Amino acid sequence: MVAGSAFIAFLDAFFVSLDPLLLGSVIFYGYEAWQAVQLIRTPRDTGPIYTLVYILLVAYAIGLARAWELLGATRTGLFRALLGLGRERAEASADAGAGSDDEPRD
Repeated sequence: MVAGSAFIAFLDAFFVSLDPLLLGSVIFYGYEAWQAVQLIRTPRDTGPIYTLVYILLVAYAIGLARAWELLGATRTGLFRALLGLGRERAEASADAGAGSDDEPRD
C-alpha cells in the first residue's frame, strides 16, 4: 500500500513539473513547423532558413544546458561553472602561495 501511494506521488510530481516543459515544447516546435511551411511556400526567401538555424541553435543550447544540469553541475549554469572554475583555480594557487610563506623551512 505504501509503495503504491509513493509511486502515485512520484507520478503526480513528475507530470506537474512536466506541464510547463510540455507547453514550451509545443510552442517551440509549432513555431519551427510554421517556419518550415513558410520555407516550402516561398523557397527563395532566406528568412525562414535563418530562423530555423536560430531555432536549431537554441534547441542545442537548451539541450546542452539540461545535460549539464543532469550531470550534477554545482553551479547554476554552464557559463557560470566555467567562469567559476577559473576563479577557483586562481584562489587555490593564491592560497597555496600564501601558505608556503607562513611555514618555516628547515
